[in-house]
Amino acid sequence: MMIMIMMMMMLMMMMSTSTTTMTMTMTKMMMMMIIMMKMMMMMMMMMMMMMMMMIMMMMMMMMMMTMPMMMMMMMMIDDDDDDGDDDEEDDDDKDDDDDGDDDDDDDDDDNNDDDDDDDDDDDDDDDADDDADADADDADDDGDDDQQKLLTSLHSDILQRPRLDNTN
Repeated sequence: MMIMIMMMMMLMMMMSTSTTTMTMTMTKMMMMMIIMMKMMMMMMMMMMMMMMMMIMMMMMMMMMMTMPMMMMMMMMIDDDDDDGDDDEEDDDDKDDDDDGDDDDDDDDDDNNDDDDDDDDDDDDDDDADDDADADADDADDDGDDDQQKLLTSLHSDILQRPRLDNTN
């Protein structure tokens, strides 16, 4: 731009012949240069202001666009399974005894403590049946023994009685 102004000045000086016109053109050129410089400065300032405004607007737009997106992302991260509570609170899932499985599952094997494949309730029933059978056998044996004792006592009693002769 400055080179162009200098070229124009040189052309005007060459064209002008008299000193008066030369001085006039010089002053004119000076005035024009000052005006041009002012205009350029104004244009530069305007351009800078426009650029700053554009950057500010872009930043504002980015903030306005990203803030709801960030909020939505945060909301989505907090609750993935849509059960109404945060997933961080789902970590205490009734596993308090540190055996690796939930305590809800422990209700399935509630009576099986002796590591055989049936529950202890059935074992209790079997034991009760066995005890009843054994008691019945003992009672039968006791009954047999009592009968034998009774028979032997009667027999001995009969043998010890004096014989009655019916000799009439």
